Parts: sequence; C-alpha cells; structure tokens
Amino acid sequence: MADRSSADYGLLNGIASHRTNTKLIEENWDDMLRLAGSLKLGTVQATSIMKTLRIDDHPTKLAQAVAELGRIDKTIHALTYIDEQTQADPDAIGSSGKSVGGFSLV
Repeated sequence: MADRSSADYGLLNGIASHRTNTKLIEENWDDMLRLAGSLKLGTVQATSIMKTLRIDDHPTKLAQAVAELGRIDKTIHALTYIDEQTQADPDAIGSSGKSVGGFSLV
C-alpha cells in the first residue's frame, strides 16, 4: 500500500483526504448494532442517544465509530455519483481515459 502522504488519486484527490479507522468501527460494532436496534425498535429516544454520544461536548468512542461508518457510506455515495456522471457524459470529469485505483473512469 502506498504511503498516504505520497498517494495520488488523480481527479479524486479532493475527496480522498481521510483514511477510515476500521479498527475503531470493529471495536464498537456490537454497541453500534445495539444503538441501531434501539432506535429501530423505539426503545430509546433519539435525544437520549444523542446525549449518550457526547461527554462534555466531546464525542465518545461510539460516536467516533458511527462517524467513521458514515464516512464509508458518504464515500460510496460520492463514488457512485461520479460513476453515474461519467457514464452519462464521459467528458464530465474533463479527462477521458484516466483510471483511478485500477478502475476506468470512462
């Protein structure tokens, strides 16, 4: 794996600024599932959960893990959007024929 400081993602450099902390997600996975289940079943109010995710205006480890998982979803959404745009209009990204990470952008 390339050193992050020297990695070049070409046209995606603007959105490739954060590395996901999968270890944090893994360590908090069980609690994240309980949190999601409590919300889905309505056994705990969302306002109570929001209070639990912060201690003195600082996010808890669980809150940080939820944020990391959210970044993964956000990345997938952004890449899907870019893919759809380039398939609809290959010149939309301004450089047809380029590839990033082994995947062709056109």
